Order: sequence, then structure tokens, then C-alpha cells
Amino acid sequence: MEYIRSLINNKIVCVTCLGNSIEELEKRIDIFKKKYVVWVGLGQFDIIQDNILTKIKSRFSIVFDTATVPEEFRKNYEVETRLPRIIKYFRDTNDSLWLTSDGLVRDSIKPYMPDLLAQYQHKIIVIDNMFPKNNRRDYMEVPNSVCLLIGSLLYGRPKKIIIFGLDGYDGDPKQNLISYYKPDLVLQEHLAALGQDWDPGIKRDTKEFIDRFSYHLRLYEDLFNHRCEIYNCSPKSLYTVPQKITYDDLESITKV
Repeated sequence: MEYIRSLINNKIVCVTCLGNSIEELEKRIDIFKKKYVVWVGLGQFDIIQDNILTKIKSRFSIVFDTATVPEEFRKNYEVETRLPRIIKYFRDTNDSLWLTSDGLVRDSIKPYMPDLLAQYQHKIIVIDNMFPKNNRRDYMEVPNSVCLLIGSLLYGRPKKIIIFGLDGYDGDPKQNLISYYKPDLVLQEHLAALGQDWDPGIKRDTKEFIDRFSYHLRLYEDLFNHRCEIYNCSPKSLYTVPQKITYDDLESITKV
């Protein structure tokens, strides 16, 4: 558990999501060329790695993936898509850490690729263990993955957190691919994990995040006794919390 603190402690953490506003980060990534920040990805993080971070020869120090997959698609998705992505990440990145859940270890790693756990256990943190056993559900039943990720990052005691591509979506769920960065690649992920080209939960998750994020943030801040500035550098985002900023604000916010 101390590994996450060794990576994060008092550093600026940059989190990348797949909202299409992150195209602006691709254009302006040179802002970070000479800055030392901790890059954190989630889900299909390799899209950001391959198309944005490579431009400044940087890599993710931490990735986060706790997403559950319907049982009928789980084996193929894990064996062909998610777990190979994680293994490649471990092999390509020296200081690498995967934040995941006890449920994913139980339902996906142990049944389908137990060697991953044996070989890379030192690079895997099960976030359930960050929270007290007697009321763990209060901290882990969250509106979406970003909420749980931010809580996990606060455990590491960051100086600031800046989130990119946290746009939200309130349109027709069946048209949600238009909201993503590199939608053709996201389409492949949806087909593998869900068996269809759209995610029925995206609109619901957006509303839940708007309604509940502030409450969960206070829970995490109190539990870990740590507060820091959190910014959403996604100017067209549907969310007002965390505080929205523009890309023009980054230079001053990332000054050390």
C-alpha cells in the first residue's frame, strides 16, 4: 500500500479520461514536456498513452481499472483485451502500478490469468484494502470509476489533481460514441466488453456523478485526512465539481 504514496506524495497528479475534449491535451501536451507530474490513466488508458503521452516520451505511473464485465463476455474480454493490456503496461513501464478491486481479482485474474497475479503482485494494489472493513461499502459504492479513482489518489497524498477529458454525457446512450476521444478504438472495447457498440450506463453515471461526487469527496478527504486542489481541465464538461479550468490556466496551476 505504501507504493502508491511513494509514487504520488506531494506531486501534481494528472488523470486522463476519454471524453473527446482531451483532443486539446493532444494539441498542447508540450506544456508538460519539462514538468514532472504523475500521469494516471483509467480503463482504455493505452489510447492516451499511444496518441498523447508518447509525444513527450512520458508514460503512466498508475493505471486504474475496476470495471465489471457481463459474465457472458468476461472470459474473452479478459484473455484477449484487458489483461494483455495490463501485462504490456507492466512490461513497458518500470515504475508501474495497477489499482484494481478485490472483485476483479476474484472474478477475472484468478480464473483466467493467475500467472499475472503471481508475477506482478508487487505492482497491483487492491483498493478495497484502503477502506475500513466495517463500512467499506460506503466508500466503494460510487457514481463512476473517476470518483473511486480520486478517492484512491487522495490516499497517496497528492499536491494537486488535474483531470482531463472528464466531460460527461447526457444525450442518447445509443449515440454515446460521439462523446469519446478516438471513438473507433472505444467501439472495439465496447464490442469486446458489452457485446454492443454503446454503453447503457454512461448517461446514468453522469447524473450520479453530478449528484454524489461532492459527498464522496468529503468522505475520502476525512478518511485519509488529506485535502488538495482538484481541477477539471475539460472546459465543456457537464460537471461543475471539481472546479472547471481551461487549458490556458495550466501553466500557472502546474508551477512548482
